Amino acid sequence: MTTHTKDGATPPITDDRLLSDWDPDKFDPVNLSASIASAGYTWAEADGAAKLKDSAQDKFKSKIILEYIAGRRVDSYAKVDEVKIKAMSVERAKLLVEQDEEYLNAVKDGISARTTANKLRVRYDMARAMLDGLRSKEATHRALTTMR
Repeated sequence: MTTHTKDGATPPITDDRLLSDWDPDKFDPVNLSASIASAGYTWAEADGAAKLKDSAQDKFKSKIILEYIAGRRVDSYAKVDEVKIKAMSVERAKLLVEQDEEYLNAVKDGISARTTANKLRVRYDMARAMLDGLRSKEATHRALTTMR
């Protein structure tokens, strides 16, 4: 089962803890269900965090655009002697925000969160498929024993 760090964060996906719980010779539906539930909850938490970052990203972009327009953020491409803070057009502010380091870091953070959520979703789906495979194996085993 997935454990969390002291601060409640999900540890990085670098091991196969979920896979180590699957022993076809020791089919235990309770443990398997708990493992799948844990994987599902972990994915849901990561997906929620990624969605929150996605929704905050547009607001953050708007905030930076407004700072450029109001002259509270300096155009890093301006010549040194032109760094008189002044208002600028909306179109120029929109172009500048796409190259703003703070905004680009927020975008990278959002992409990283979405990647983590996607990896956890794959792990969850894999666990469900593994359970389906074990069910099928058990059903085949039962059918073979009744045919003898």
